[in-house]
Amino acid sequence: MKTVLYVLLLAPSLLLLDVPGANDVVQSDGAQNGSAATRLKPSFSTSKRTQYVSCWVKKNKLTSSRLVRTPVLVSPDGSHRAYVEVEATAFQPKDLPTYTGPLCENTSRLFFAGSGGATFRLVFSQSAEDFSDGNSLTLVDWSSDGLHLLMERTRWTYESEGNYTDFVVFNVNSGTVTQPDLVAAIAARYGKDCGSENSASGFTSDSKVVLALAPLADDIALMNGAKSCVKRKTQLTVDLGRGPTVTEPLAANLKVIRYGKFLEFPSVTQAKYFPPDFPDKWYAKHLSALKESSLWESSKAQKTQSYRFLWLRTFHHPIAIRIDVNVDGTSLLTTKMTSGAGGYNPGTLMQNGTRTLTREQTNRFLGQIEGRNFWKLPSVEESPGGPDGAHWIIEGVRDGTYHVVDRWSPTDGEIRALGLFMVSDLAKMKLAAKEVY
Repeated sequence: MKTVLYVLLLAPSLLLLDVPGANDVVQSDGAQNGSAATRLKPSFSTSKRTQYVSCWVKKNKLTSSRLVRTPVLVSPDGSHRAYVEVEATAFQPKDLPTYTGPLCENTSRLFFAGSGGATFRLVFSQSAEDFSDGNSLTLVDWSSDGLHLLMERTRWTYESEGNYTDFVVFNVNSGTVTQPDLVAAIAARYGKDCGSENSASGFTSDSKVVLALAPLADDIALMNGAKSCVKRKTQLTVDLGRGPTVTEPLAANLKVIRYGKFLEFPSVTQAKYFPPDFPDKWYAKHLSALKESSLWESSKAQKTQSYRFLWLRTFHHPIAIRIDVNVDGTSLLTTKMTSGAGGYNPGTLMQNGTRTLTREQTNRFLGQIEGRNFWKLPSVEESPGGPDGAHWIIEGVRDGTYHVVDRWSPTDGEIRALGLFMVSDLAKMKLAAKEVY
């Protein structure tokens, strides 16, 4: 997509506290103009590149909804953390010839948290209703003092030409997102009748925003007489303290220093934890961090009986509870926890405890396995899904047979009952109600 200069400007600053969380985004069938359409549930992925998340592939084929989440970006002193989600929701019309509603709409969200165990909260959101049907946020960097977060913002309209990129800044102290008038800033320096390709580079050491402008590359606009504001790559600073339209030139080859640090997602090169036909997602990296062996691999060579509950809650520590049944009818209970979060980096092993279960305790557990028909449950089920929640994964190995069941934030049913039995009755873990989801 190419950048065009003309854009509808929004208010320069918005107070964005006490807004709905990401879980409140409706994922259901809805009527659109002309006919009804079904909102397709999103696939989930992680990437720093969130600029052009859409429902289409490169060959302009409508595929499905997508939700892309960035890694967490930590401020220089480690006191503040943030991440961005861009969700592209695809609509499947029930009667395409009469359907006049959208085929794809984006919602972009910024989540922020303080240091330590502070919970992430939604502090900024832009959607088709209040901004544009095609929109995105891209994390750029924290300022050197860790009080300002810079993001690129891109907007476009689906099924039309052109897009526009500017920037927004989140202020930790005020809880606001400032949206400077970049069009006015460029016009003040170069004149009104020109265009440019814009990108946000970062901050100077004294917290000025660094912008990079390049010659206009929109061939259609150039053919129609549009002019570029600059002839070569140009760097400018914006001093938000003096006013969002006050810019100063920088040397084009000046290297911008990075102050924030991403919590990277480690590559998964460990043992194979699941069969090829099971959608592993990011479970393997958590099992590796928990220093767990592969039950699937063990089922090929051993006749042991073992069960494991892997509990991956988006914003809470990953937990694994494993029960290995002994030949004498007793069993060994192992409870592990890592320092990360289920939807992010797994962190390092911080809790690792084992104890023996009596024959009575073991039989109670095996009775739950049989009574809940674990071995007959389908491995996966269709579910609404969502950006935040928890995966409940229970594996079992018995007489050389392996089975795995994966459910997304179950509110009832067999897997929730088995998982809670292992957590509460066997592992004796004490959790607040809000931690169980």
